[in-house]
Amino acid sequence: MEACTPDVVMKFNPSLYFDFLTPFYDSLFKLLLPRKKIRLTTLELLEKDSSENLVELGSGTGDLILEMAHKFPKASITAIDIDPKANEILKQKLRKKSISQVNVQQAWSYDLPFEGGSVDALFASLLFCNLPLDRKHSTLEEAKRVLNEQGMLLIAEWGPPQTIIAKTGFLVLQAIGRSNITDLRKGMLQIYLQEHGFSATASQYINTLFGTLYFYRAVKLKN
Repeated sequence: MEACTPDVVMKFNPSLYFDFLTPFYDSLFKLLLPRKKIRLTTLELLEKDSSENLVELGSGTGDLILEMAHKFPKASITAIDIDPKANEILKQKLRKKSISQVNVQQAWSYDLPFEGGSVDALFASLLFCNLPLDRKHSTLEEAKRVLNEQGMLLIAEWGPPQTIIAKTGFLVLQAIGRSNITDLRKGMLQIYLQEHGFSATASQYINTLFGTLYFYRAVKLKN
């Protein structure tokens, strides 16, 4: 596992491939995906678990983090992303709205700055489609390490397309270089979760222009 320290030169691909596009992430997300429906579904699922310690992996520019802070005002929230530009945009948003309950940290999803068993809930939206296979597995193993025994992992991610439009859009994503999503199309994420000691269900899904977005809710299996 690569340590996430200031002395390490961290190489990553921004969510939109090019660094100069990061400031436009929110606008493009709203334009291309059903943002409101995704947001409401996410908050609804998170609300089912009375979590005091919430962590979002791959928080990006933090649109959802702001909603989480409003929805769960008493919770301690940590935003994790490896992209320093995205983190700075989020910090600016938090300062503008005078939100103090959110801690923004730069870290890899597979090398988290938390003690074992210290996190109540982890959430990741469209993170795994950016990870190669080995990092998918190491991220799930790291999630298992930091979650407490009653902890919950919620993942919003691409899965098997449910409509013709979703199938076509997914092929477009693959054609433009999303080589890390072929396994997701086959529904492998749920199998990966089980391999890493989680009991996982795909509780809901939303069809979009670029594929079908599944919400996987996972809890650690008891030894």
